[in-house]
Amino acid sequence: MRTDSVAPAAPQYIENGLIKGRLALEYQLSAARDNFDPTINSVPAVLDQIKVSKLLVDHNLILVPSDKNLGCALITKEWFLEQAYAHLANPNSYRKISETEAIEVINEAARMSLALAGHKYVLIKDENVLKATPRFYIIPKIHKSPWKGRPIVPAHSAVHSPAAKLVSMMLKPLVNRQPYIIRGSKEFIQSISAIRFYKEERNRIFIVGGDIEAYYPNVPKGKASQIVKEMMDDDPRQSEENFGSFFEECLDVANSTVVMRFQDDWYVQTDGLSMGVAHAPDMANLYGSYYENKIIPALGSDILYYGRYIDDVFFIVHANNADSALKLCQNLVIDGVNIIWEPAKQYGVFLDVRLWIGENSIGHRPHQKIGNHLERVPWISSHPLDVKKGTFMGELSRLATLCSDSHLYYEACTDLRSLYIHRGYPSNLVNSWYNTYASRFWQDCLNGERPPPRDVQVLRSVFNQVWEFVDISAVQDAVREQWDKDLTWARLGGLSHVPPTLNKPLLVARKRTMNLGDLVSRMRKIVLDYNDVPDELGREVTDFWKS
Repeated sequence: MRTDSVAPAAPQYIENGLIKGRLALEYQLSAARDNFDPTINSVPAVLDQIKVSKLLVDHNLILVPSDKNLGCALITKEWFLEQAYAHLANPNSYRKISETEAIEVINEAARMSLALAGHKYVLIKDENVLKATPRFYIIPKIHKSPWKGRPIVPAHSAVHSPAAKLVSMMLKPLVNRQPYIIRGSKEFIQSISAIRFYKEERNRIFIVGGDIEAYYPNVPKGKASQIVKEMMDDDPRQSEENFGSFFEECLDVANSTVVMRFQDDWYVQTDGLSMGVAHAPDMANLYGSYYENKIIPALGSDILYYGRYIDDVFFIVHANNADSALKLCQNLVIDGVNIIWEPAKQYGVFLDVRLWIGENSIGHRPHQKIGNHLERVPWISSHPLDVKKGTFMGELSRLATLCSDSHLYYEACTDLRSLYIHRGYPSNLVNSWYNTYASRFWQDCLNGERPPPRDVQVLRSVFNQVWEFVDISAVQDAVREQWDKDLTWARLGGLSHVPPTLNKPLLVARKRTMNLGDLVSRMRKIVLDYNDVPDELGREVTDFWKS
């Protein structure tokens, strides 16, 4: 866990190298003073926030991101409240509580969190935990007809969030060992591309998909916790001192009841995995794996492929007819949850891929969900050119992975090129990127020669025009040259004496600044017109936390 303490003094050769690096950086930045363009602004800086706020309030409108990252959606306050209250009215998932009970629940979670403070991996900081209580809200599923609301509880600021993050970190190796968990489209495509069958069998190969209905809220939390603890009993890390007891203690804290607010009311989630906490996806994955690991192997060789991505299950099966294929798949039963099955067909959609049964293999291409706005970083944005180019190249790489033949790939690339030009990108620039990289990505994918990921040190920063004047490699070279000089003079073997982690090349990772979505989410409070927590209540819980 990150701390706020100052790093201890480093050996003198390290300090000397950092001084040289600082001088090299300052020299580069001196050029920025004369070439910096003050007219480049981010969206919030040039946006008339007063006019936007007035527009939303006058018409009772809320601008929110949609489900599945399909773009922003403009919804009415009435629809937002109607969908939210419909979810909160479900007694199997939520219960309305008083302010007094809310404080008691939060305080209990605080006590449990404080009990972890003695462990070397945990840092407890004073927090205004009541004001950090998550706010329940709704985002629209615009790919459904009619639109439906998806409940969101951003519990990253909840009092037990640090414990949940620790649990998630400890569960990741266990999750990665599960055979049926899909970790992304690339892994999925690699698996199904290996499936082969005779042409004569084609009519007996079926695709069957299913959706686990409201997965997180319906997973029995107590049973899931017990299953995960038993799985962890067999983990090699149990040989580490106190690992098992510390994990179970963290898990108990992470599973604390989430207190949430909606408008001026307080709610708790009554059962199921808490939404929005860091370890919930890992718990859900392991709970499903417990049943899959028993059932799927027992179904026999007619299961050509099975995988699950969180709450979406996917089968490719061999059967005499569609009814038999569906019946075979329905043997998968995960206790406590309901799987809504799609009919067995010779085509289907999974994740962002459209699939079909080919002559002797599975065909696949990218799939565009209904309602997708095809939003892209527009040319007029203040993103640096290398970011815009990198985004385009990333999409070419994705298309190469998702297409089963070159005709489909180049057809998708043509659509992508047209999309970027319609978003304002100069056609000659887009064509240059396309001509340089499109065929290269397809050949790399075809030959399986994707370069391995570089082992780098990540320098975390934000989007800033100043990076256009900084050559981070030159700065690092200045540092390493001084280290080599000092260590060679001291007969310590030059750079070979430097810890390996310090010899890795630096890579600047730029986090985006505030955008329009962030801005309008703040305006949501104005439209919904709810009250903040009274100051005296905030002080009451804060005083407990500090005590």
